[in-house]
Amino acid sequence: VTGPIECKFIEIFDKGTMAITDIHTTGINSLGEQEMLISGGTFHVEFTSNGQELEMPTNTTYSLTYESKSPNGEISNMDLFRGTIIDDENLLWASSAFSDYTGVLENEVFNSYAIFTNFFGWINADYFYHDSRPKTDIAIQLSKKYTTKSRIYLSFDGLETGLASNYGNYPIGQAVHVIVVYEKNGQYEYSIEAVEIEKDLVVEFESTDFQSISIENLIDEINDLP
Repeated sequence: VTGPIECKFIEIFDKGTMAITDIHTTGINSLGEQEMLISGGTFHVEFTSNGQELEMPTNTTYSLTYESKSPNGEISNMDLFRGTIIDDENLLWASSAFSDYTGVLENEVFNSYAIFTNFFGWINADYFYHDSRPKTDIAIQLSKKYTTKSRIYLSFDGLETGLASNYGNYPIGQAVHVIVVYEKNGQYEYSIEAVEIEKDLVVEFESTDFQSISIENLIDEINDLP
């Protein structure tokens, strides 16, 4: 490649920004199940030349180093995940443990991570939120207006980083806040409900449960959840 190269870089650390950009942290575990991830940072790296997206050469890697944003400092045992678009729009994370991706190194002295990888696109330094409790899936029921343009997430109480999708298997007894974000023509409405996960849980949202909100206040509202 010769000539100018354009780089686009996105970094996301907080739940609120994840929600308004439609990014969650749900990954595929070794059993092929969707499971909650604890996030150490989500990134998108893209290089283009003359409008054409570039790919990494074979047997080539690059590194991405950044400071931990966790309120508890650097988290050990992070793994590298690659984001894959499925079902046209939904993003799902696949672990480097089951592929030929490279990994994540922690630097406890400088409270930072160094990702070494061989691909561009969506990259995530995460680890699975393993929980020994029995698991269940959940169902969300929305009134007609909100069924087509809404995004649904689960915020686990007590976890500072990571935002699950409503698809997956989640531990029975876990306290969560179910978040529904509706966006149309740049205008946002939202509803948040606190629940405890129980077997075959169904959470219902009525039109009266939603209220308008600015994007800035929505981010703050989600980031302030317990």
